[in-house]
Amino acid sequence: MSRKRPSVIDTLFLDDAAAPANDAATSNVVPLNEPAAHTPPAAPPSIPAQPAPAVVHAPAAPPRSSSRAKKRSDVQHTSIYIPKVAYRKIREIANTEDRKPHDVIMQGVDMVLKKYGFPSLAEYKKAKS
Repeated sequence: MSRKRPSVIDTLFLDDAAAPANDAATSNVVPLNEPAAHTPPAAPPSIPAQPAPAVVHAPAAPPRSSSRAKKRSDVQHTSIYIPKVAYRKIREIANTEDRKPHDVIMQGVDMVLKKYGFPSLAEYKKAKS
């Protein structure tokens, strides 16, 4: 399945070999690299030099149907950064209560809303319905 990528050095040597012989248009040009000064590295006999592959453009793939649920407009994604010790404790609490860490964090969000006098998440859900 994987193909050997063409080497830049191999391409240079291919270009040198494909160069036209000196003619009137190029007779006054001095070559920078003498062809006899360098020799291409000997390739193992099992790996033939390959020309550069032709560029093939694949047709645009249709949009993938995601296996994830569609985004919910009533939920906002957010990330939190907490110390590893706190994260481990949240996981431990969730494990002992047979819940997910997300549920424990949401319980904390409810506590903060209650502390500052706002309705709980359950009340927000009831009001929306």
